Amino acid sequence: MSLSVVISGSYKRDFPRLRSSYKELVELGCQVLSPANINPVAESDGFVYMEGQEQGDPAEIEQNHLASISKANFLWVHDPEGYVGTSATLEIGHAASLGIPVYAAEEPKELVLRPFVRVVQSPKHAVDLYNLFNNIPIPALGAFQAYYKQVAVTRGYETSPATAMLLLVEEIGELAKAMRKADGTIPRYGNRPITSNVPEEMADCQIYLTHIANLYGVDLGQAVIEKEKTNWNRFFTTKNAPVGPVSLTPGEIHG
Repeated sequence: MSLSVVISGSYKRDFPRLRSSYKELVELGCQVLSPANINPVAESDGFVYMEGQEQGDPAEIEQNHLASISKANFLWVHDPEGYVGTSATLEIGHAASLGIPVYAAEEPKELVLRPFVRVVQSPKHAVDLYNLFNNIPIPALGAFQAYYKQVAVTRGYETSPATAMLLLVEEIGELAKAMRKADGTIPRYGNRPITSNVPEEMADCQIYLTHIANLYGVDLGQAVIEKEKTNWNRFFTTKNAPVGPVSLTPGEIHG
């Protein structure tokens, strides 16, 4: 499925880069909803008219641009040297109010705008990041949470969060011990066999974590999704966004 994109920003600054971003988005299969093209034909009082807009009213063109943002998957901001004009500031705020992601290749100079703009290396990385955010599989934990909520009542496990946390820590210790046995890092004394059940201890940890989530009314699956979005947002920055295929170590993936 192709993505719908709107480009905002100063159309007068670094025009070759603006045209390059537009071309890259189109080549990536994106549908650029606005502007319809990057062919400037006139300018009046700082407003740049693209081909086909010559007879249009600037206020009406801006309203159409905002309407396009409402339909877009994400907003790409052209902000050379971090410059974001008045109109683009309004457009970023409009996108943010609708929960539409905003990407740019440079960090905005205005501090107030920075929390709303994700800085990436290029339009391609914006597309990659959007696709990652929207293709993270939701862990199938909802049904188990509902099941265990009833089980806890039936078995009398309606413990306090603090007690449940202590039991979880105890089970984590059991898991660590089982892993050490499985890895052979616990020395054998005499001929006593050493048994290990890593899956069983993992299951106990999962059960207690699920119980704690229920006690706090947390949708564990959704919480995992939101945290993974944060992790990707940290990873895809101007400094460390990958240039080629993504290949991550566990330390890079998790925040």
